Amino acid sequence: MQKLRETLTELPIHVKPDVVIQRAESIGKSDIPDLPELIQTLLNLSITRLRMDVSLDDFVQGIAESLPVSKDREKRAAFEKTLKSLLSADSLLVSARAFDVQHEYEKVFRTARIISDIRAVFDTAGTAAIGAMIVHNLSVAYFEDGHHKETVFALDEVDVALLKKMARPGNLWVTGGFQSWD
Repeated sequence: MQKLRETLTELPIHVKPDVVIQRAESIGKSDIPDLPELIQTLLNLSITRLRMDVSLDDFVQGIAESLPVSKDREKRAAFEKTLKSLLSADSLLVSARAFDVQHEYEKVFRTARIISDIRAVFDTAGTAAIGAMIVHNLSVAYFEDGHHKETVFALDEVDVALLKKMARPGNLWVTGGFQSWD
């Protein structure tokens, strides 16, 4: 538990749980069993507590009461103390807040990719291929009301070039990470 607490204090704040997990693994505490799963669970618990707007003490007590350890007072107290200590880490609290702020929208971006096809162009009789066109599609996956959805946009070469230009580092619209004002 001490190594896990140390890892949590060293974690940078980030809005994406998978980035927090990757950074936890890169810190070098690979001897912690199930580290990615532990970090993911602690982040999920932090996000849930934040959304429920409940105190840390009440949240931890509620979890402890729902587990088999609740019958043994000493084990329950030890569990509550450990969980409270882990969930008190600033990296989890601020990352959970940043995640919540970023996801307060009707539609939340998940992923995107450009899919290109070559399509034949036929003569007016429709019997012979006289050429081909490259067709681009931008497939955007997102979450809406808790459901995974996807939409596809037709693109031409100019659109693809514009997307590549906009996605270069340094362009203002490509941010998404948490920025502190320390």
